Amino acid sequence: MKKIVGLAAAGLLAVSTASFAGNLGTANQDITFFGGISAAWNSDSADFSLSTVALGFTKAATEESPVGFTLAIANFQIPLVFVDQGPFDSSSGKYTKTLANPFGTGYDVYLGYFSLMAVPGVTLDAGLLWQKFGNAPVTILNPHITRPVAFAAQPILFAGARLNFDIGDFKAYLGVNDGSALGGTHGGGSADNGYEAGIIGNVGVAKVGLHYFKNDDSSSVINLSADGDLGGVAVGLEINKISDIPGSTDDLTTFALKANIDLGAIKLPVRLEKASDLIDVTTLTLTPTWNPTANSFVRADLIWRTGDDKEDSSNLIAEFGYLF
Repeated sequence: MKKIVGLAAAGLLAVSTASFAGNLGTANQDITFFGGISAAWNSDSADFSLSTVALGFTKAATEESPVGFTLAIANFQIPLVFVDQGPFDSSSGKYTKTLANPFGTGYDVYLGYFSLMAVPGVTLDAGLLWQKFGNAPVTILNPHITRPVAFAAQPILFAGARLNFDIGDFKAYLGVNDGSALGGTHGGGSADNGYEAGIIGNVGVAKVGLHYFKNDDSSSVINLSADGDLGGVAVGLEINKISDIPGSTDDLTTFALKANIDLGAIKLPVRLEKASDLIDVTTLTLTPTWNPTANSFVRADLIWRTGDDKEDSSNLIAEFGYLF
């Protein structure tokens, strides 16, 4: 894991977190301090909120210094692009709301693990981990403010152990964990045994990832992603197949096409997602973003949704943030 997360594909508004993470005067000079803060405004509620506060420390496990750790304490909201929360509200014309933090309330540890490089190219991480695909839980690590439909059915955060293998142009991993979506006690789910495996690497001009997550007694996730660069425009495809969802006889299949147009201080991430089977909905999210400095941003999600036997709807969420 480098700097904030082990989700290299998540990025941060096309700006690397490593570019502004800093060192403190600690006894171990390899320890890096990182974090961020953001505020948001949502047209559904017409309210402002402190959407993210995150503070963390990390020290990488290397051949020269084989023991490391990562610890992050945070309090954050998780707005989703589509959540069916009951009957359509004809008075407001909307059926999707920005969710408060479903992990719990107040500040808590949302990432924390011990790292050991057993042999060169093989690292063991054990503790509270994030999934290695899709969106990060913390808004400021994603190119869009809202999370896609698939996010609501993915494991996201869990306690467990993971072996990471660095094999040249490819990185692979195997893990066992408590299997609880949204982090066991953080999400209030049952703690089934879970298993994960995946591989990420360069295939031609694209970076391709294949990931699998399975609970003993509940859902399984297959995730396939491909990302590339067309000269100033980052493009990507992500497919999710989520099966054996508790309380449902239907699977959830999602296809997402992504692009991020880079105009220097101005970025324009675009996400078009189609979900089928369990729900039938299409969402389009445009997120014009301005980076006044390398470690600050002003952005807005312009969201359009249709499908699932409901009227079309749209809303706007704005966010202002600073990272350190």
